[in-house]
Amino acid sequence: MIKWLLIALVAGIALLADRNGVVAARYGALLNLGVVKFAKRNTFLVDPQGRVEKVYLGVNPSRNTRAVIEDLKKLAA
Repeated sequence: MIKWLLIALVAGIALLADRNGVVAARYGALLNLGVVKFAKRNTFLVDPQGRVEKVYLGVNPSRNTRAVIEDLKKLAA
């Protein structure tokens, strides 16, 4: 998480804190076990107009960081 946060801060990318799971539920990323809910480790790249441009399912920061950076560069071009 720290690595993602640092990349976002340096790149000027907005991050979302979804404490109640409302956004995660809307994106189909909320795992509801009845007694407890968890947000799945998914990443969504959303453009300024609110369109989802890229989805990474089952994110592992050590594995996906480079791919996210490359895709952000492509979307910014």
